[in-house]
Amino acid sequence: MTTLQDRTESSRLFAIKLAFIIAGALSFLFSVYLWFFVDRLQGVFVGIWVPSMWSLGALLLSTERSHS
Repeated sequence: MTTLQDRTESSRLFAIKLAFIIAGALSFLFSVYLWFFVDRLQGVFVGIWVPSMWSLGALLLSTERSHS
């Protein structure tokens, strides 16, 4: 049976995951906009943020789980 603390922790981890996914998706959309409407080089630069954000999120969440 799950306790309230387990559900709260699970909800917190889900919110963190969702924040990183949304940040990566917004970064991707911004990079597409830059690619087509502003400057391709800037679009590529911003596009590199996507895997960087998701990698950071994975790193932070993996260390979070190892401490609990």
